[in-house]
Amino acid sequence: MGGEINSAMRKCVLLTLIFSTAVNLMAQPVEEEQGATNHSPISSIRVDQTRPSSQISGEADNSKVAFNKTDRDFFQTKTKVKIYRGGGYVSMEVGYHRTSKINTSGDTPLARGSICDRFLNPFPDIRPSFCDDSQSEGTSWINSFDTTGGFFGGVAFGYRYDDGELKGLRAELEYFYRESVYNEALPIKNSSGVTQAKLGGEVEQADDRIGSITSSNLYGNVYFDLHNSGWLTPYIGLGAGIGFNNVDYGLLWLRNLNPNEITSVEEYFPFNRQDDLKIVQQNLAGTASSLQDEFRDVLFGFQVLLGVDFALSQDASIGFKFRHVRQGNFESQETKLDRLRSHEPSNNPDGSDPLLLTFKANPIDLSGISINLKYYF
Repeated sequence: MGGEINSAMRKCVLLTLIFSTAVNLMAQPVEEEQGATNHSPISSIRVDQTRPSSQISGEADNSKVAFNKTDRDFFQTKTKVKIYRGGGYVSMEVGYHRTSKINTSGDTPLARGSICDRFLNPFPDIRPSFCDDSQSEGTSWINSFDTTGGFFGGVAFGYRYDDGELKGLRAELEYFYRESVYNEALPIKNSSGVTQAKLGGEVEQADDRIGSITSSNLYGNVYFDLHNSGWLTPYIGLGAGIGFNNVDYGLLWLRNLNPNEITSVEEYFPFNRQDDLKIVQQNLAGTASSLQDEFRDVLFGFQVLLGVDFALSQDASIGFKFRHVRQGNFESQETKLDRLRSHEPSNNPDGSDPLLLTFKANPIDLSGISINLKYYF
């Protein structure tokens, strides 16, 4: 019996030595890693088995308090970021806009009746006196196009005042581009002059077309930022500047293919010249007058702006902006038609007496909303 007890004791002692050796080997790398990666107050707490557990617990509690205070201060600093610092900034924006309904008009003050067309009327003796009158009746018409929309985007450079009497004010120089897409052809609403009696009969189609209105705009703006202690800053602003506007415009007037419907020249031919009348009617039937061009005009305008910025940091923000832009009345330069009654845009074969058109449109305005990024430097 005594031998068995001694054998069991020897086994216990051996197992104890093996276990303690294994624990020491595993514990040593952990202590070195803790020493190499000691970056927080909690990781600096070392267990000393020779010290009372109550003292160790107290130090751990103090370290936890210190850690929580540091963590709280960090997040409090992040939530107190303000975006009303002063200095220069650059901003970029992109958005969508809508236009108002626009009213258009066309005017060809030197237009003369079809009987004056020497390309199509080969009878010099059948030529009324008003054909050579520089104060001819001319032709004018009106139309209207519904509201449409499109893309716009811009960039601005500015400066914010953060102290003194100008605190809260911003001044900036802005460039923005817009494109309003119509792609619409509409019959003219009303006309006057030499074509008034022809519509619906001799002239079976008379359409205006607007493809798009584009503009490059340069504006100076002044804003007032409504400062507060948070990360959101609303603002209002006014601006004035100029817009370089382009209108993609087309015109198409088609005469009836039936010579019997060409009635505007009948009154000039006496009874004994009806065969000559039929020749002129045949020449005029199915002819077209057309124009496709891009008109340009530089217009003064103003805009009202309002929006809100959200702080990303003390140097950057993102926000939303609304604007309404109003510009003056658009008026093109006099432009020669592409074709007049399917021939050169003149009543004379030598090219004299060309037919010139002036196009007008109003109002040229837009209302848009955009997302913008701002960076202070």
